[in-house]
Amino acid sequence: MFFGKSRMEFSEQQIKRAIELKTAGLLWQPQKGQYIFDIHERIGPGSPFQKGVYYLLDIDCFVDYFGSPANLSAFTAWLPTFEEVRSLLKTKVDHQQLSVPLQRGTELEYLYGLLLTELKNVQ
Repeated sequence: MFFGKSRMEFSEQQIKRAIELKTAGLLWQPQKGQYIFDIHERIGPGSPFQKGVYYLLDIDCFVDYFGSPANLSAFTAWLPTFEEVRSLLKTKVDHQQLSVPLQRGTELEYLYGLLLTELKNVQ
């Protein structure tokens, strides 16, 4: 049973976009409180969320599966939350792009798309 904030869930499309963000060069440092997707299914225990989605509560536990923090970020994709991806975009895109009215449930995918476009423009 969950109290307060509802459980975080990522759609298949959002996970696919997060992997595209990684491939496009999104750099990140694993930090407590982030969500990740285990691309190569290296983490032993099943996820309490969706298959392959984990929450970094104790980073050392996850580092044990990958050998180092660098390998953790190399073999997983960061799943930025709505707030995290908006923070990344604030200095990169026009404010109007962040204020576009969207159908409920598509906001995160839209923001991932904006960030992906920005990363591709930098290359």
